[in-house]
Amino acid sequence: FFFNDTATTEIYTEQIVGSVRCVQETGNMPVMDGYEATSVLKEHMIEGNIPKIPIVACTAYAFNQDVEKCYSCGMDDYLSKPVSRQLLLKILRRFEVCLLYTSP
Repeated sequence: FFFNDTATTEIYTEQIVGSVRCVQETGNMPVMDGYEATSVLKEHMIEGNIPKIPIVACTAYAFNQDVEKCYSCGMDDYLSKPVSRQLLLKILRRFEVCLLYTSP
């Protein structure tokens, strides 16, 4: 599932808890950016309000400080755009995310 800004916290925590296996976050979004949304989700995970799931950054920013910002807010991994299918699948497998469709 791919969410961003406030949709991440609202949709994930209220509507589809348990069916989401991985969240992809974008850093710079209006209202609530992906860094803040990640912090909110991680706080809910620590408190036990929602299941622990991986949060993966997906951003065009690829400088070391951008990658560090993703990890420092609690994101579990990082993808730089354009995202290669092979790398995305590698990350999903690492987090043991069930892949229902992997054909080209």
